[in-house]
Amino acid sequence: MKSSLLATFTVLLISSFVLAQSITGQWTYTNLQNGSVLTLILQDNVGQLIGTLEGNGQRFSLSGRVSGLQAQGTLTDNAGNQGFFALTVQNNQMQFTFGDYDSAGQPDYNTALQATFTRASSTIQTGNSSTNKPIYTQVTRVRPNPQLPAGTTATANLQYKAGARVNIANHNVSFVVPNNFQGQTLATPAGNFTFFSQGQIANVFIWAFTGLEPRDATAWLEYPIELDANLKLEPIGGIKIQQGALVARHTHAQLESLTSIIFSKNNAIGFTVMTTKAAQNQLESISKNLVQSSKFAPSPLENTVTKLRQGLSGRYLLKYSFSGASSGTGGTENQRRWDLCSNGQYAYFGRTETSYSSNNYWAGTNTSFFSTNGANEIGAWRVFAINDFYNLMTISNKGELSMHTLSNIQAAGGKLPFMDGKELGAFGVSNKCQ
Repeated sequence: MKSSLLATFTVLLISSFVLAQSITGQWTYTNLQNGSVLTLILQDNVGQLIGTLEGNGQRFSLSGRVSGLQAQGTLTDNAGNQGFFALTVQNNQMQFTFGDYDSAGQPDYNTALQATFTRASSTIQTGNSSTNKPIYTQVTRVRPNPQLPAGTTATANLQYKAGARVNIANHNVSFVVPNNFQGQTLATPAGNFTFFSQGQIANVFIWAFTGLEPRDATAWLEYPIELDANLKLEPIGGIKIQQGALVARHTHAQLESLTSIIFSKNNAIGFTVMTTKAAQNQLESISKNLVQSSKFAPSPLENTVTKLRQGLSGRYLLKYSFSGASSGTGGTENQRRWDLCSNGQYAYFGRTETSYSSNNYWAGTNTSFFSTNGANEIGAWRVFAINDFYNLMTISNKGELSMHTLSNIQAAGGKLPFMDGKELGAFGVSNKCQ
């Protein structure tokens, strides 16, 4: 990088600086002396990092490679001057190192500078300032009707035409299929949701919720949205309020999406509109029409969700798994425990034990080893229904979010409750909650 670029960036750092375990998203540094802000927006496109860095009238582009929560690559200013950068993410902070290349074309860490970025928080933005008020407090809840308007009940493999009102009966939410769309209900890993296509322009995924609070939806939107094993949408930018709904953008390779979640008294409906980057100007109008068409009636699942919360409160859930060694004896045992306290907090403990032993009589050798490691965390837990599933969501104090499906909480049929499709190893009263 030419010295002019380093000098420019140094001035930018001095004059304008310093969620979720992820590189993708928006990061900021605010100068406490003058309030100016440097904004870093990053996207991970299947291991390829691209992004922009802006502030104090300057703009830089970034390109590089991602490896877990680390990345490195090239930083370029508007004049074409180039330098290197390297970054590491831990929790909601990023250590960002940048500098010139030396005469051999290698990063010169001896003269490099370092800054700490913070993941952009979801607060209400007004002009150039922030009220520091959580954005979910600005959600407008739609008044529910005694019953839904007349429409077609969402049914597996049923075809829908543009202009049809579709009612999702188990959550009592409904919407109107936009113009030029058609679609059908499909079975997916996320549950039964409605999928619409408009030629090759856009697809829409529908999420129906009961018991989801705006604060929990905000946490959900700050994380990747996994539509299936091969399609994970990464968050870009912050969360906004539009038409009283929470709105967030996500991306994957050449795809762009806009997710809107609108709330009523005890239920909610979400729309993830997805299209190619070339046609992303369609996102706003399609999402707006869907949000405006949304109608609500009291959810019939409200009592079930309430009883589920009560049934889990003050309890612990314990999962075991074991995999045997490919040869010899032994294997790996995993133990995971969640203690769900009545105050909405949880404690988690996970432990992995690995043992192995082999005896080769002919070679006269005997090999064995044993290892163990554990992990602890605390945070908040929530329960809500999404599509056809009941979900346990945990948000650790480090900002890490996890989702688990729950079933058979009543322990019917002589079996323990199921978590993520597998029967629990134990389920009972917690001795860790005060």
